[in-house]
Amino acid sequence: TPFSQGSNPQVARDGTVYIAYEGTECATLACDGLDDRDVTVVARSTDHGRTFSHSIVDTNFDFPLNEAVGSLTLTGENFRINSYPQVAYDPVTDRLALSWNDDRNGRYTDDGESIRTNGDTIVASSRGGRDWTVRVIGTPQDEVFSAVATLAGSVAVSTYTRHYDPHGVGL
Repeated sequence: TPFSQGSNPQVARDGTVYIAYEGTECATLACDGLDDRDVTVVARSTDHGRTFSHSIVDTNFDFPLNEAVGSLTLTGENFRINSYPQVAYDPVTDRLALSWNDDRNGRYTDDGESIRTNGDTIVASSRGGRDWTVRVIGTPQDEVFSAVATLAGSVAVSTYTRHYDPHGVGL
């Protein structure tokens, strides 16, 4: 897939390889159509990485481009931000947990200009990496750079957040 990046691998107890990454789903090679979109993807290999199949977990909403620094950033910040997924494998339950942060609930003008980012944490789970249950977890403040861990059916997610800044800007 064009523009795929941010890969994160895990290996299950049966040797299945899972790789989570941010990709694109495009109808054309230029990937500039109205229905083209960024997606969170999990690729799966049952033959030690020789071949892969993949499933699209959900749409991945990019953070806005900050023209001054030429990169995706949060409102009021000047460092690069991404929405790459993190994946964890639970050897007790044989389930995967996946987390990423995106701007699906950000505020924008009618022209598409960002008014205020709202990075939410998205958590998904699956047995076998094919069908996914997706939940959005967030506050009105940005959450970014999530990490995920899972063991014995419990899932823990951590993020950087603006939640504790009284002005809602600093991380």
